[in-house]
Amino acid sequence: MTAIVVPFPVSRRQHHIRKLALRMANASPAQCEFILLQTLRRLRASLEEKSIARPLVAAQLASLEANVRRELWGIVLRGEGGAA
Repeated sequence: MTAIVVPFPVSRRQHHIRKLALRMANASPAQCEFILLQTLRRLRASLEEKSIARPLVAAQLASLEANVRRELWGIVLRGEGGAA
């Protein structure tokens, strides 16, 4: 039996997710998407550099994006963002 270990799974990095969502909340919509895309590109490059399997990379990217968007909506609905 073998196990697949993902170093620092993104779904567990709540501080990073909240910080990114707050940064996005204070940006224009175009900047917001750019910030998220740049973050996802950097994560993809980092995971691929570590020879993580592509399906696992895709799952981690999807997880990060979903968690950040969920947190961003929470920030907007609670009125915490500066640009909302």
